[in-house]
Amino acid sequence: MKSVSRYAAGETYREKVLRFGGAGLWKLGDPEGAAWLSPGQSFTFGTTRYEFIDGSWQDAFYSFRDSMDQKGHSLPANYNPPVHWNELYDNPLWTIGDSVANRDIYYKLSDMKVEAEKAYEIGCECLYLDPGWDTNFGSNLWGTYMSNGVTYRLGPQKDFIDAMAVGHDHELALALHTPLAAWSLPWSFPASCKRPDGGLCGSSTTYAAEKAARLIATCNGYETNEGAYFVMFDGNWFVGGCTDPTHGHAIPNTRQDHNNMIQSICQQLHAVHPNVVIEVHDPVIGPGCSRYCPTYIIQGDDGFDELWGYEFMNYTLAEVDSRKAMTLYYVNMAYQIPIYLHINLKTDNEKAFGFWWFASTCKHLGFGGVHSNPIAWQAHKDAMQTYLSLKPFFTQGVFYGIEEAFHAHTLTDQNAAVIVCFNLLDSLDPLAFQFDLSEIGLDEGLQYQITGADTAQRTGNTVSITVQTPTHGVKIIQIAPVAN
Repeated sequence: MKSVSRYAAGETYREKVLRFGGAGLWKLGDPEGAAWLSPGQSFTFGTTRYEFIDGSWQDAFYSFRDSMDQKGHSLPANYNPPVHWNELYDNPLWTIGDSVANRDIYYKLSDMKVEAEKAYEIGCECLYLDPGWDTNFGSNLWGTYMSNGVTYRLGPQKDFIDAMAVGHDHELALALHTPLAAWSLPWSFPASCKRPDGGLCGSSTTYAAEKAARLIATCNGYETNEGAYFVMFDGNWFVGGCTDPTHGHAIPNTRQDHNNMIQSICQQLHAVHPNVVIEVHDPVIGPGCSRYCPTYIIQGDDGFDELWGYEFMNYTLAEVDSRKAMTLYYVNMAYQIPIYLHINLKTDNEKAFGFWWFASTCKHLGFGGVHSNPIAWQAHKDAMQTYLSLKPFFTQGVFYGIEEAFHAHTLTDQNAAVIVCFNLLDSLDPLAFQFDLSEIGLDEGLQYQITGADTAQRTGNTVSITVQTPTHGVKIIQIAPVAN
């Protein structure tokens, strides 16, 4: 569907026409292969799919989601990602300024041990290291030593993982921030990876090979928790203008070249470590609250594993209040591709509202930052225990949007569901909603027990529920089949 402007001689108005289907250029002129055709060249566009839906607009979303599932853009079997604790939000390195010298001060093994203790306290299952873990920004070379090259800073990677677990009966998994070329210091890479202006070329085959080799080394041993099991491809926005003929891309490099190289890095890493999880930000504009590329592009068996949660990480409560984070509600109805996001708990409220919003809309969760209010911190710890007890619903369940404030997560093979109810209103009035059992993937032929609601009534196959919760509060409802 495209908006087209048409002008006639002497006209001063603009007429907009909707075009359904067909093909056309997108935003900056994509696909580039169709924009410029040499004599004898051709370009084949993707399939345009039409389907008539007998049902609601939500049913149309779900039908599209089913079609994406069939093409492999879906949820891995038995998906159960560890919940991350991110050191970033309490680490002064990020606010004071990242540098090699400051890493020596603020990013030592002892600093990370403090963060690991927070992870254990709240119940997280993985320690996520944001910028600071490598020798310098984006090198992806483990920061074993201080800048003097003699004294340990983090120590050897396996020893680091062991040290984080001292005093506990289990280890935390390890996840790493691994930005791509546009947000990495170029002097950490060979000259063959650089553009003529000295910056790194993210469209280069030599850069892709070097980057993949470093990631492979960092992930070695992940199966036995001796390496990183998860890497984040941040800093992956497109930088054009490279004219180096040895890089294996067009002259100058194109957005398609850039996407191809991101996919190549994923493929090279997965060829050696097939179960390492790769999260990729938008492969043209990188981090941000908008999306340039189609959501499914280079995702799946031949590419990356998880989507980024649109940068809704810093201002937890405000992102929902502004409706920006409502994006996640609709994306979940359209795709089962896992979304990863870590959020700042310091900007949540004492009712864990933000915690639950992102737990409900991001199948792979990360948290960080201890709230200054002890009541809020306790609420987050309590919420984590509830979340972990219901985790399969959130990580493996099918998402159904009853309304923006009511999210159902259904384990269809068990005919069981969890509904998260959010009070998005400045009101203490009870919240009321209803749904047909089939609308949230439940068998209408069974009887169900509903717990957590203030009132729940079933009439035929329609369930009506009311819940009482304070403003910016949350209630969890569980629906389970009654045993015969």
